[in-house]
Parts: sequence; structure tokens; C-alpha cells
Amino acid sequence: AFTQMLGEVAERESELAEWEWEDAMRLIITDRRYGAVKTLSQRKDLFAEWQVSQREAQRGKRSAMRREAREAFIAMLCECEEIDTRTPFAKIKALLEHDSRWQALDSKERNAAYDDSEEEMRKVEKVRKAARLARHEAEAEAFLACLAEHQVDADARYSDAAKIDELSADPRWVAMEGSERRRPVFEQYVEAEAKKRRVKARREYDELLGEMRAEGKISRRSRWKRDAEHIRSDARYDALKHALPDAPSKMFERFVEGLQSAHEANVAHAKAVARAHVAVAADTSLESFVASMREAQGKLDRRKVRE
Repeated sequence: AFTQMLGEVAERESELAEWEWEDAMRLIITDRRYGAVKTLSQRKDLFAEWQVSQREAQRGKRSAMRREAREAFIAMLCECEEIDTRTPFAKIKALLEHDSRWQALDSKERNAAYDDSEEEMRKVEKVRKAARLARHEAEAEAFLACLAEHQVDADARYSDAAKIDELSADPRWVAMEGSERRRPVFEQYVEAEAKKRRVKARREYDELLGEMRAEGKISRRSRWKRDAEHIRSDARYDALKHALPDAPSKMFERFVEGLQSAHEANVAHAKAVARAHVAVAADTSLESFVASMREAQGKLDRRKVRE
């Protein structure tokens, strides 16, 4: 009861734990619980023990409050996206000195907490960087889709595209936050479109050469300067010429070289078969020669299989 009384009085007199016994006694002597302890000596001992416990509790409370204030200060630094571990302290002060969490610490405690905040701030910076990169990647993907939807082609220039109201007003264009981010992605898109156009033009031109070979308009004896007239009239020639100016003639020459190489290989093979397996006389007919060649080719093929 005596210590309970001291606790209740301390709620009104917060400094009671620092008072002398004589001063405290004048305040509590009228309380009926004062008499719960019979002797003055016992009352003094209990009061002294109570003071020790109260001082320890108050020290613990103050320590916890300082720790919480320090943690709140570090959290405040980590929350502010305008600062990082490279930001000068003077700038940090200008940004945050009016925050109650800044003001909760004195100068010495604040400097110590700032020094201790580096590890936490580095963790936050890492998370922010990852989030920023993920956001930028998502925005870039959306921007590429935006360009495709607005049918921007491989010949487009950034300066011209930026003047197209419908395109520049698209949220995906705006989200790229200025030309320093937008232009490189735009150029990436244009280059990808140009590459797709080159691949498509090469494939279609190669198909054109094959068609003209089947129609007898191109042979192993064809020459570009002499025989290109039929090719130039086809839109597939124009498409490749636009994408790769030197490609039509070079691809034509390689195609003809391939025909010549195939012809030479066929002739050499036929001669080898004839020498090895076919006897030709002055009175041998064409039909007999062809039949003998086919039979010889069959024997040669079977031999290759066994080998």
C-alpha cells in the first residue's frame, strides 16, 4: 500500500523520485496509507528503494524514447526520395529540419543517427533502383507498343514523330519523361523495324529470283546489266533497293553463281557416272544411253548406302 501510494503521488509530482525524504514526507504524511508501515526507518528504506526502481524505470523509458526517436529519424531519411547516401548533410537539413522526427533529436544525437543510417539507406536505394528499373522497362515496353499502334515505320524521325499530336499526347509517350529517355527507345524501335523490313525484303526478293528461274528468265548465263530489266519492274526489287541499295545486284550475282556451281557439279557427276559404268558406242541411241545412265546412277547410289 505504501509503494502504491508513492506511485499515485508520483503521477501528480513527476519529480518525486528525486525528492529528499523530508520533502516527500510532508506531502504523503496525511495519506492513511502512510501509516501502513509502522516505523519511520522502514518508511525511509521503502522510499529509497522506490526511488531507485523509479529512476531505473525512467532511465529505461528515456532510453526507449531515444531509441524510438533515432529509429524514426532514420525512417524519415529512408522515406525521403529526394536524398540518398551521397546527398550533402546541409541539403538534407534544408529538406527535413521542420519534420518533428528531425526535431525530436538534439544535434549530437542527430549526427550519430545520420552516421548510423547509411546501411539502411543503401538497402532502400537498392530497392528503389530495382523498382525504378522495373518501371522504366515496363514504360519502355508500353512505349514500343504505342509506336507500333500509331504505325510509326522504319523511316520515321524522332523530331517528326514528336510533332504528331495524337502520338505525343498518348500517355505512353508522356510517361517516358522527356527525350533523354524517349529518344533512345524510339531509335531502338526504328532500328528493329528497319531490320524486319530488310529481312522481309531479302526473303521476298529471293523468292522473286526463284520464280524468274522457274520461268526461264534467269539462268546460269544471266548477267545483271543485261538481264535485270525484268527484275526492276517488280515491287519486290523496289522494296529491297529501298532497304539495302546494293543488295539487289549482289543477291542476283550470288544466285547466278549458285546456278553455275550447281550446273558444274551436275556435269561433273554425270561424267563420273558415265566413265565408271556406261559404255558408249557409235550406234548407241539416246534412249539406251539415258537408260544406262539411270542404271549406273542406281548402282552408284546403292554402293554409297553400303559404304
